[in-house]
Amino acid sequence: MQVVFSKAISQEAALSPKDGCIYLVLRDRVNDHCLNLASVSLERGAAAFITGGGSLHSIIVQCDPTLDDMLAATFLERSTQGEVLPAGATLFAKYAAVCREGLRPSNLPLEDTIEGMFLAIRSDFSSDLSSSDEGVRFLQAWQPMADRILEASSSEIDPFAVALFRNSPKFARQRAFLARDHEVYRQDVSRGQRWIVRLPEGPPEASALLLRNPKSALWKFWSRCDTDAPTGDTYLLLLVERGPGQWIFSTDPVQRLSLKTLAGELQQAELALDATKATSDPWFEGAAFDFTLVAAPRSGSQLSDRQIIRILQRWCRAKPAISHAMNLPLLAFGLAGVILTSALGIWMAYGNRPVVSQRLDQLKTSTIPNRVAMDLKQGSDLHVLTIGVSKYADSNFDLEVADKDAQVLAEVFRDRPDELYRKVFTRELVNQFATRDGILRALGELEQQVTQNDLAIVTFAGHGISDEHQDFFFLPHDFDAQKEIATTAISWDEARRSLVHMPCMVILVMDSCQSGSITRTGFRGNTELEMRTSTAKALSRFSESEKGAVLIAASLASQSAQERNTWGHGALTLALVECIRGIRLVPEPKDVPLPQESDRDGLITLQDVSYYLSMRVKELTRGGQAVITNHTGNLSLDDIPIARGRTDL
Repeated sequence: MQVVFSKAISQEAALSPKDGCIYLVLRDRVNDHCLNLASVSLERGAAAFITGGGSLHSIIVQCDPTLDDMLAATFLERSTQGEVLPAGATLFAKYAAVCREGLRPSNLPLEDTIEGMFLAIRSDFSSDLSSSDEGVRFLQAWQPMADRILEASSSEIDPFAVALFRNSPKFARQRAFLARDHEVYRQDVSRGQRWIVRLPEGPPEASALLLRNPKSALWKFWSRCDTDAPTGDTYLLLLVERGPGQWIFSTDPVQRLSLKTLAGELQQAELALDATKATSDPWFEGAAFDFTLVAAPRSGSQLSDRQIIRILQRWCRAKPAISHAMNLPLLAFGLAGVILTSALGIWMAYGNRPVVSQRLDQLKTSTIPNRVAMDLKQGSDLHVLTIGVSKYADSNFDLEVADKDAQVLAEVFRDRPDELYRKVFTRELVNQFATRDGILRALGELEQQVTQNDLAIVTFAGHGISDEHQDFFFLPHDFDAQKEIATTAISWDEARRSLVHMPCMVILVMDSCQSGSITRTGFRGNTELEMRTSTAKALSRFSESEKGAVLIAASLASQSAQERNTWGHGALTLALVECIRGIRLVPEPKDVPLPQESDRDGLITLQDVSYYLSMRVKELTRGGQAVITNHTGNLSLDDIPIARGRTDL
């Protein structure tokens, strides 16, 4: 039995079903959109679906399948071959039905859900699997997931409560992507449009989000819990363009706001262009979804994007959401955490030898990592400049632990016994020594000290703000709020003049808090959308570096990100210290493994650091902060070793 994907499954099933084929179209509801095909396949088997004559050999699935479709196909494939499906499969069928309605099926982290895993696998392929090659490759990726679900069904595992894929190496790649998917969603948002709308029978004001070809696998879930929406709640209306003429519109299914009149207006516009085509291939009005989902005709809309957007804007009375410039005394913009790295063509100590590109799980059996460490030890120095300001000339700006962050980060690298570097040079500028002139002078001196074989790490801890153009500034000890910001703060432009001309790799760690902390003690960061805007601009400022650049930024995912006195550090600094030292400073929670716990003999690469920061900051702040990664250049974070992992764990 094979699975085949079809663009016109309903029409073919209704008019001329092929011999030997089972169509995932119900016999008694040919033109309806069934939301529980997996459940039907378990309860009624192949008899419930339209079939062709003769011996069955193929299952026909729509070209853009859902989890429910694939489970139904898997169950049918097994049952038609005489296998008895386990009783536990019923729960998985119910799970798939909930997902098909657009609802979040459980309280598990999205990266641990079955739906999340399916969407991660699905996102590797086009929206149309009807080409044989694309369909075959997708089925090969789906099979391990299907096997795991059937295995869990036999054990009667509850899919609503258990993370099936958390500890399985077969799904490590997809889990790695899912762990960073929220960052990808933020990039999607920055490329899209945000509107303030008034929906029929909806609230006076609501937020709408237009995404164009979103790269995120979980965008529909992230948008429903995105408190950065213009009206302060989440996005009630989603507008997604997935290709030319391929649009999907939806409202939050929980609130059941109907889009039926919108579907009617779009269909009328379609009829005016070509009545015959529009009649045979209409807009999908989503009756099975209580009219909360509208989709373009299967073959794509004849309307231009401009026409569709005009109809949308008129229907929901949309107006663009304007991002207001932030003022220093009120909500000054601050990077909660940035690591910027301009990458060396990895380690000049290699001369003309090829770049090492091996993951940590390969390092144990390879001799190359030892050669890297040996070359670094023989010819590379580590230069660390840490800057932290807790005590400002204007005491209204004083912080609690920024100076401690700078001191501990210097200690972390100075005290590492990993022998990756020939010598380690550290310099600390804290409080009254971290003036504007002092910082710029130290950056200039660092540029003169490093060689092409070295590694330079520069860290900032303190207040960060942005001006009306969303340009980022760090506030030194002598910052004066009464003067023009550029005269007493340090801009990205000023910092980059030294950093981009350094002949070696540079890692910049920016763990700064917004000046809103003055009135909200203990809070760091800013909204992720604002973060995305500023970090994108910051990255572009470093694009002239011939080595390439990477940014890892931590920002507020909600209004609950905070530093705690019991930590003694901001969440980002705490996570970074834990990662490099291989010691968990905060005992609970501790679900995120240290890099040393998963690979005790290898090197800690920048990829390991990035992953741990992302997961650990999220864990520490209970989802209150998220870490964003971005980069320029053709870089691999796995090619950038930062430290050698502990072997005594």
